[in-house]
Amino acid sequence: MNILQLSPRIPYPPHDGGAIAMYNTTKYLQKAGNNVTVLALNTNKHYQKPESIKDICTAVHAVDINTDIRMFKAMFNLFKSVPYNVERFISKEFSEKLKELLQNQTFDIVHLEGTFVAWYIDIIRRYTDIPVFLRSHNVEYLIWERLYKNASRSPQAEYIRYLAKKLKRFEAKYFNKFDGILAITEEDARRMREDLKVTVPIEVIPAGVDFDSFTLNPQIETLPNSLFLFGSLDWMPNVEAVLWFYHKVFTQLKQEIPDVKLYIGGKNPPQEILNLHDESNVLVYGNVPSARDFMQSFEIMLVPLLSGGGMRIKIIEGMAMQKVIISTSIGAEGIQVMPEQDILIANTPGEFITQIKRCFENQELKQKLAQNALQTVKKCYDWQAITQKTIEFYQAVIGQKKN
Repeated sequence: MNILQLSPRIPYPPHDGGAIAMYNTTKYLQKAGNNVTVLALNTNKHYQKPESIKDICTAVHAVDINTDIRMFKAMFNLFKSVPYNVERFISKEFSEKLKELLQNQTFDIVHLEGTFVAWYIDIIRRYTDIPVFLRSHNVEYLIWERLYKNASRSPQAEYIRYLAKKLKRFEAKYFNKFDGILAITEEDARRMREDLKVTVPIEVIPAGVDFDSFTLNPQIETLPNSLFLFGSLDWMPNVEAVLWFYHKVFTQLKQEIPDVKLYIGGKNPPQEILNLHDESNVLVYGNVPSARDFMQSFEIMLVPLLSGGGMRIKIIEGMAMQKVIISTSIGAEGIQVMPEQDILIANTPGEFITQIKRCFENQELKQKLAQNALQTVKKCYDWQAITQKTIEFYQAVIGQKKN
C-alpha cells in the first residue's frame, strides 16, 4: 500500500512513548513492503532535521511550527470550539502541503497519529475519499480529567477541567469522522465506544518493543538498593508522578532504608524536579544517552503514575530488559500483565514501601518477575506481529468501504 502518515512531530529520537510508537509504526510498515510517506509538523519543542527518519520511510516532508503555550492565545481560545491543545497544532502551511500531496500523489490510505492532528481530517475529506485512519495514542480528555482530579483547587486547575471537557467534545465529534481507529488499549477502545459514542470500527493494536534495541549489555552491573524513574519529564502526568513519589514515598522510605538511592532520568526536567537532586540519595540525570543502559543500571523500575492514559511503553521496554517493575494501577493500565506474576502493583505510599522492601529482601521474587515479564512481552508486544495486525485492519476497512 501507499500510505500517507501524518504526525504531530518528527518522531526522532525514539526515546519517549509517543516518538517510539510513531517511529516504529513507520519503520515496520515500511519493512512490511508498504510505501510510507511521512508528513510531520516539526515543532520547536521537538525539532529535528527531516533527514533523521529518511531511512525508515519512502519520503518525509516537514512543516515548522511553534507550539509554545501562550497565555493570551490560551485565554482567547475560550471562545473557540477547537481546544487549545489541538489549536496549537493547526497550521495553514501544513494544510497546504497536505493538499499538495493528496492532489499530486496516489495513496491507498491516510494514517493520522493522535488527537493533535485529528483536525486535519476535514482537509483530507475535501480532496480524497480514500480511507482515513486514526492511531489513538491516548484518549486525551481522560489525561486532563485525571490531572484535575489530583490537583489542588486553583484557577489553573479550573482551566485544566475546562480543557478536559472541551477535549472530550472534540474527540467525540472528530473520532467519528474516521473510517477506522487503532486504539492502543482495550480500556481506550471501551472509553471511545461508551463515553465518546464512537461508532466507526475500532481495533485494539498496542505499541510494541524493538527487541534489537533492548537486549542486555553484559558490561553493565546493576546497583543494589537502587530505584529509578524514567520518562519524559516535560509531560505533566510524569512530573506529577515523580513529585508524588518523592514527597509521599521516598522521604519515608529512606528513613527505613538509609542507603536506598533514587535515580531520575528523562528529557527536559523542570526546576522542581531538578531541585530534588541531593547527591546522597537522589540523582537527577535529565536526558540519558541510552535508555537501555540507564534501565539496566538500577534494580527496581517505578511507575507511580496518577494521571495519564493509553499505555506506558516504558513498562514494556522495562519488561524486555527483565526489570522488576512496581506500578500504580493507572500506570499498568492497558498492558497485558498479571500482578504478582509479571509486575507488582502499588497505589498508596504504604503499598509502594511494602513492595520495594519485598523486592530488596526476596531474590527469588525478583527472578520470577523478571523471567515472566520477558516471556510476556515477547508473546504480546512484538512489532512485526503488531504491524501485521495493523495491515489486516486496514484491509478489512478498505474492503468494507468498497462494498
